[in-house]
Amino acid sequence: MNKKLLAVASALVGLMGTAWLVYTAGGFLLTASPAGIAIGASLAGFGVMAAWLIASQIRFGMRADRLLNLMVEEGDPRCYPEIERTPSGRVNQTAAARYRDERRRAAEESPEDWRMWFLLGGAHEMAKDHRSAVAALRMATTLQAQEAATGKEKVATANN
Repeated sequence: MNKKLLAVASALVGLMGTAWLVYTAGGFLLTASPAGIAIGASLAGFGVMAAWLIASQIRFGMRADRLLNLMVEEGDPRCYPEIERTPSGRVNQTAAARYRDERRRAAEESPEDWRMWFLLGGAHEMAKDHRSAVAALRMATTLQAQEAATGKEKVATANN
């Protein structure tokens, strides 16, 4: 199944659950009893928090996807690395760990290049280190935004 379609379907299910939670919270709030109001307020708080978490994950995924598209537009062949796979087609974890170490060294050598951090995030993901992958992708997003802002400033200065 297409990963984007799965992400959208998961988000919709999560948002529908959140809507149901908020609807239930409204019912408790309308009871006008102290216990009902407390339960309703708690449920509403959980609903708002769940909606915020779902929205932030969607934004993060869209930013990471935008970075991949930028690298593809630049014609960067490193977007889809050739990593050794097992006979079943999964990434060989030893090869993934080696690739992650290579990408980590590259990111350390070029700490201001968002592309290196993006590739490091992908390498962490292949090595099943999801927390480090998210951290590297966040760094890549931040650096790319700074690069874009600096580029716009340079263009504006050149035009004046």
